[in-house]
Amino acid sequence: MKAGCPVSHGELQADERLKEINRVTLYRTLNALVEAGLVHKVLGVDSCWYFCLHETDQPGCPGDHPHFYCLECGRMECLKECKLPFIEVPRGYHVEGKQLLVYGICSKCQNNFS
Repeated sequence: MKAGCPVSHGELQADERLKEINRVTLYRTLNALVEAGLVHKVLGVDSCWYFCLHETDQPGCPGDHPHFYCLECGRMECLKECKLPFIEVPRGYHVEGKQLLVYGICSKCQNNFS
């Protein structure tokens, strides 16, 4: 797992270095990393959760950028150069997070079509 490149539980489980880890243990570990603020998760268009490691100098996901999901290769990436707007919520509401998922065909797959 590297910063800026969200991966699914299935992708991690398929990694040769993690083959010995039980599926449930991997889920619990990922959720513990999310709770500790070391990883954030994004729901993909395929209804799978994707997990992304934070930059070492940035505790937690600031929730200030969208994520792009490629419909061709299934890769997801952080779009850190694009910023999400601040969302004003009604008085008495407390925001726990926000996400925006943009989907289409990534540049690598576009080049493969050419």
